Amino acid sequence: SGCGKTTAAFGAASIWGRLRATGLVMDDTKNYRQRSLSGLCNLPMVFDEILKDHPDQAKEFVIGFMSGRDKGRAQRDGSLDMVDRHFQTILTTTSNSSLVDAIQCEGSSAQGTRVFEAQVAKVPGWRVTDGDRMRKAMEMNCGHAGRAYIQHLLRPEVLPTLEPRLRQIMAAFEVKLPGADMRFMLRLLA
Repeated sequence: SGCGKTTAAFGAASIWGRLRATGLVMDDTKNYRQRSLSGLCNLPMVFDEILKDHPDQAKEFVIGFMSGRDKGRAQRDGSLDMVDRHFQTILTTTSNSSLVDAIQCEGSSAQGTRVFEAQVAKVPGWRVTDGDRMRKAMEMNCGHAGRAYIQHLLRPEVLPTLEPRLRQIMAAFEVKLPGADMRFMLRLLA
């Protein structure tokens, strides 16, 4: 659609690394997607064009993603695969249609409360070459922002203040955003 969704996905991924390392596409196998999530554990992932060709597969993937773990498996000999494949992260997706609408179950909005959507409008005067230049700059600098952020959080004078400050901020938002459905928004803000 030319709104810059893929460039935005590239930007989100570049905070922590390269899109090739933190990105998923529907053509990836189910096992690859799950192993990528569990292998990177808590690093945010990006799924560009999640609803493009296979909305039913996207719905299955997103609902599975919400469980925070890969599905359990058994070995050929009947023993259990005991490798811990849990993850707790944020998944940034792009699409030309609503992911919330795609994952809602009939009569239930529970899955949709865990998805936060923002519509992106085309920027007046935006050209494809602008996005190309931005992607090149992000590629050259990928991972630096995430590294600097983590280094800041781990500084001796910052680390002890994080948890109390986070609780204080979440309590303030609970007052401003009442309701059970807001618990996921609060976790995202945290």
